[in-house]
Amino acid sequence: MSLVAYLFLIHHEEIVHYHLLPTALYLGIVFAYNVGTIIIAHVAKKDFPYWNIAFIPMVVGLADVYITPFFRRYVSKAECVFVVLDSS
Repeated sequence: MSLVAYLFLIHHEEIVHYHLLPTALYLGIVFAYNVGTIIIAHVAKKDFPYWNIAFIPMVVGLADVYITPFFRRYVSKAECVFVVLDSS
């Protein structure tokens, strides 16, 4: 999971420069929750917790960051077409 966070942050430098504190706090909370879940699973002799609820906001955030530029390009092209059609 830390590899995913690292790859995410090296490709999106604006997060590191402008939103470092909230991102670091969120990742720290998620890692702490995962460590606690792993310890509880080990002590209770249960299966290793590969997935938990803390991953959902991270996956949604990753999807948002990677999908948003695509929609920005699509919307900007659509606005250009609208402006051209509107002026004639």
